[in-house]
Amino acid sequence: MQHRLNVYLYLGFILLGAYFFFSRHDWSELALHWGVAFLFDPFKVDQPWQERPKWQRGVLLIQLAIVLFAFVYTNFPDILHGWKDGYENR
Repeated sequence: MQHRLNVYLYLGFILLGAYFFFSRHDWSELALHWGVAFLFDPFKVDQPWQERPKWQRGVLLIQLAIVLFAFVYTNFPDILHGWKDGYENR
């Protein structure tokens, strides 16, 4: 029962974050909800990381990369603007 509840909560937070991103283009809500989704591991919780199939590890790593990018994009916009200005002006 706990595993099934985790799957539903995980998918709920993933869909909620996707809704806010695609409807409002809000990166901070995406980072928040997808980050909270990590608390509800949809796969076998008692299975060690090395024993998980590669596709499960890939899903979680891609999600982590998106969350980190969204966090940096929303909290450090000056870095992005500075990089663009430096790159375009040389």
